[in-house]
Amino acid sequence: MEAKLVTEMSRGYLQLIVLELLDEPIHGYGLLKKLREIGYDSVEANTLYPLLCRFEKNDWAQSQWLLTEGQPQKQYKITETGSEIRRQLNYLWEQQCEIMKKVKGRLDD
Repeated sequence: MEAKLVTEMSRGYLQLIVLELLDEPIHGYGLLKKLREIGYDSVEANTLYPLLCRFEKNDWAQSQWLLTEGQPQKQYKITETGSEIRRQLNYLWEQQCEIMKKVKGRLDD
């Protein structure tokens, strides 16, 4: 499959998946690890961190620095606005899935 097409489709899914994973505070490396655990292993840090910055800019996520014995870690968590966006994106995704099922003839009308 053409790499550009995969990238375009994955970009939208990645936003929704990351919003789903931000219910609990988590740092960027932890997000990368979770994404890989669920099989979304094509995401690199240079894709994820700009996404998290856009989420903060749009007030979809907030961050705070966690000071531990080791390196300080910036943790991210979904905001109320982000939760609403996530709800809307989930609704859109469900609609698209239903449309695709109809197109493929998998739903009885």
